[in-house]
Amino acid sequence: MYEEDQTSKLEEQRKKEINKLFMQNAYKERDLLKKKEAEIDKMQDEAIRKYHEQVALREKNVAQ
Repeated sequence: MYEEDQTSKLEEQRKKEINKLFMQNAYKERDLLKKKEAEIDKMQDEAIRKYHEQVALREKNVAQ
């Protein structure tokens, strides 16, 4: 009976550790995805800014 209790406790502990690792990995993946999305947003904002800069320059040249 003692061995069964020990085995049960060890199994429960193993399950908790697996769940903990799973959650840690999920949080890491979420953080990496957010970081990647932020980088993409930054690149898109920069591309939009450059586009508007070029349009303004063309309009200025046409007006002259």
